[in-house]
Amino acid sequence: MKPLLGIGRASLRLLRGAGAYALLLGRLAVAARAMDGRELLRSMSVAGTDVLPLCLLTATLTGAIVVIQTGFYVASYGVTSLLGWGSGYALLREFAPLIAALALSGRVGAGQASDVAGLRAGEQLPALEALGLDVDRALLAPRLWAVLLSVLALTAVADLVALVASLLAGVLLLGVPPGAFLASMQASLRLRDALPGFVKAAFFGLAIGLCSLRAGLSVPADARGIGAAARRSVVSTLAAVLALDMALTGIL
Repeated sequence: MKPLLGIGRASLRLLRGAGAYALLLGRLAVAARAMDGRELLRSMSVAGTDVLPLCLLTATLTGAIVVIQTGFYVASYGVTSLLGWGSGYALLREFAPLIAALALSGRVGAGQASDVAGLRAGEQLPALEALGLDVDRALLAPRLWAVLLSVLALTAVADLVALVASLLAGVLLLGVPPGAFLASMQASLRLRDALPGFVKAAFFGLAIGLCSLRAGLSVPADARGIGAAARRSVVSTLAAVLALDMALTGIL
């Protein structure tokens, strides 16, 4: 009976957690209709400033690595003309949204969780509610949707930077003619090939925003809870992003 009790308890915890995330998403979706636009822009500005340099560096290195790894295989089969298509397809559909999501989850997600936990520990959130201010509209909803929009914007930037880096790596490191590389991209890649990457990015953004806010709202309202919120946010967002990536790859 003990194994069954353990499975039952784990299932109940999983269902309670899923219900809590669903309720939080519903609250913030309703609050989005009248959320504070200035807080939305401020949150997006902070996210972009914090993450953009890391996103650019990671996208550059990833674009070069993908071309180098792919180049060995296409060269062995004598199909170098497919190098541009293969690398571009992988970058647009898989690596660019992951780069943006993982960069945001480590920097913005953890910071957002600790900020919310700090507001609870300092009793600012109860004070705002006592003044009649809707915390969902003023603080929480703008932060959730700012993460979502930031992931989409960073994915577009990562797409462009990674493609340029892959072209330069193919030309400079593998000796592929630039015309052949570009012709392979133009002949085989379509705008619709980037759509699955943006669909993934949207789900990643929701997951990062919800996990970070939930972490900040669920820890004890004291000084120790601030550090716990950051740690819980990092773990939960990474797990959610990777799980969603696997599921969406199969679906899309």
